[in-house]
Parts: sequence; C-alpha cells; structure tokens
Amino acid sequence: MANIQVQGLFDQKQREFRTQGQGSTNFQSDFIEAVNLSIQQINVDANLATAVDEITNVEGTIGLDNRYRHVLTQGVSYYLIKLGQRKNNAQDTDEQRLWSAFTQGITAVFFDTINTAQANDTDDEVDIIGLGAMNPT
Repeated sequence: MANIQVQGLFDQKQREFRTQGQGSTNFQSDFIEAVNLSIQQINVDANLATAVDEITNVEGTIGLDNRYRHVLTQGVSYYLIKLGQRKNNAQDTDEQRLWSAFTQGITAVFFDTINTAQANDTDDEVDIIGLGAMNPT
C-alpha cells in the first residue's frame, strides 16, 4: 500500500483553484480543512478497519492507499468549493456532481474493503458480513 503524498495533492489543488499568490495562507488552511473533512467522510462511510489520520500541514502522507487518490481528490475539491475557494478557468464547479462522485468513490472503497476481507478469510466458518452471511463453500 502506497500512501497519498500531501504535497502532491496540495500542488494539484493549487493549480486547479485560484490562489492569491502561490502558497496563500488562506488557501493552505482551507486545503487542510478540506482534506480533513474528506478523511472524516471516508472514515465514516467506508467503515475502514483502521481510521485514516487527519493532517495538520501540507507535508507528509495520508494513510490511504494511493489507488483511492481519485476519491480523496473529489472530496477535497467539493469541500474547497464549500469553503469559498473558486476553481480556475470555470472548471467543473457543480457541487452536486462533485459530491456524487465523492460518495460513489467512498462506496467503491467500502466494497473493495469487504472484498479484500472476504478474500483473506481462509477459515471454513460462516461469517456475518453486513446484514448477511457469507458461506465460504
């Protein structure tokens, strides 16, 4: 599992959104808040075995597999818009579309987690998963 680099995500969002000078303090604080709101939503909705830790700056990594970067980036864009940031060049600003893409991505993370748990379940017992039973036969 390769974690998501915060600086790379920050650089991407700086290019995607209008910033008042490179590295605007306001944009940076909104970015951190948007990442943390996205992480909170992923933690709750994806029901991860280990919660992803929130960030405090634009350095380091986010403990989420890099293959889910597209999910996180949708959430960060959504929350940056909600926090008052504006995209460059009239790029997609449809909040409902961004929210829908983000929540669909979280659902994919959730089912991927369940599928991985099922694949790793090697005993011959019937397990309860969600509201149903999984029979390994």
